[in-house]
Amino acid sequence: MENLTLDPDKQLLLINLKHSKTDQVGKGTILQIGKSEGVGCPFKLVEKYLSVRPLTAGPLFCHFDNTPLTRYQFTAVLSKAIVRLKLPENTRYKSHSFRIGASTELALQDKEKVWLVGSSILKHAQLEAFLRPGGLHLNLKRLNISLWWQGYSGLKLSQVEQKLKTLAKVGPAPNVILIHCGGNDLGETSIRKLRLVCMKLFQFIQTNFPHSKVIWSCILPRIQWRYSQNSRAMESQRKRLNSCASRLALRYDGAIIRHPDIKHDTLFFCDGVHLSKQ
Repeated sequence: MENLTLDPDKQLLLINLKHSKTDQVGKGTILQIGKSEGVGCPFKLVEKYLSVRPLTAGPLFCHFDNTPLTRYQFTAVLSKAIVRLKLPENTRYKSHSFRIGASTELALQDKEKVWLVGSSILKHAQLEAFLRPGGLHLNLKRLNISLWWQGYSGLKLSQVEQKLKTLAKVGPAPNVILIHCGGNDLGETSIRKLRLVCMKLFQFIQTNFPHSKVIWSCILPRIQWRYSQNSRAMESQRKRLNSCASRLALRYDGAIIRHPDIKHDTLFFCDGVHLSKQ
């Protein structure tokens, strides 16, 4: 149970596979399973199962007395289901198809893995991506690219390093790390200190993720800022911090996303910070 997270707001299942036959050193990986249409929706099925499962820790699949479901019992029920569905006797669906190794192997098939780490801007973007045709991976699966969204409300630039350390414990190092953060720092922390934080962060990534490319996603303009009402001064600080982080990204052979089209007032939510759904 401790390796399963059910997010009813985003309608996501997060499954932490700590180890498998394809991951002998135990780096682990996180599977994200979204809601799908039809009676076979994994999110709905797990949600329904958890509503009747005993409220105890231990194995996810268990009986009402909390004894774990055995492989023999699982295979027996699977065989009955195959007969009920009138599938051919030589069907490819066997108990081995559900084993953790097969699931991990599927998760590791993507050629390029991208971590998207940052503030609530990314958190909101993840939800919008999930609701749109391209899905959480923005239709990049066709190019063998998978996205792992890690947006945290109120995240500060100085907290990104610790987030990366935590993520490294539950998943293999990515090919790309995209960072969108810093807007929550402006007005509270001086630009001089933020520059030092940026330098320390990029040095940390270079040391601990030497094979990962860093992309700096520029801090977006805002109508309202948390720590100041002086929009002109805050806009100046935003540009200075973006300039510093962009130079560092390029210095470490990374890249920059500038968002030049996000500047009109109508593109923002009523809070003046987050983007609208347009």
